[in-house]
Amino acid sequence: MQLSPEQRTAKLARWTNPPSKAEEQRLERALRMVTRAVQQHPQFADLGLSVEAKGSWANNTNVSSDSDVDIKVEFTQRVYQGSSASGMNFWELALHPNSYKGPWTPEAFRQELGVALKGVSSAVDATHNVAFYVPDVPGSRPSTDVVPCFTYFRQPGWNRPTAQGTVVFTKDGKHRQLVPPAADQR
Repeated sequence: MQLSPEQRTAKLARWTNPPSKAEEQRLERALRMVTRAVQQHPQFADLGLSVEAKGSWANNTNVSSDSDVDIKVEFTQRVYQGSSASGMNFWELALHPNSYKGPWTPEAFRQELGVALKGVSSAVDATHNVAFYVPDVPGSRPSTDVVPCFTYFRQPGWNRPTAQGTVVFTKDGKHRQLVPPAADQR
């Protein structure tokens, strides 16, 4: 069914409204589920992981009942750095000199996060390239995309401040930097 221009406008307006109390509770349940998975997983004890909402919920857009929630699980002890304003190539991506030197590689972290998530939900879909997908529980929580990532610092030039964001290593061996636009324009 095709929406009329008025119906499209109404739907977009609803998406940009702040979440209702019920929607906020559903989103918080998704965040608690991921936080619980990380906290209860013995292999993640004392690793300095940060769990927080990203995307539409965090920036107050598309939070209506038919939206999913994006949550990042950031490994904050293993820090990467780069210098490119347009992205990272092989030569520009490096471990930060003072960063974590333990056994956790991006592949190992991704795999173990999948195990942790399956400890709280048997329906985790690990086939996606970037995020783990956890389907919704009708009336309880929305579908959830869980992104494993690492802290990333970018020094775009000699006289420009460092921007902090995250880097995501995908299943296909590539990586994406996620530096918030506001941090990029300082």
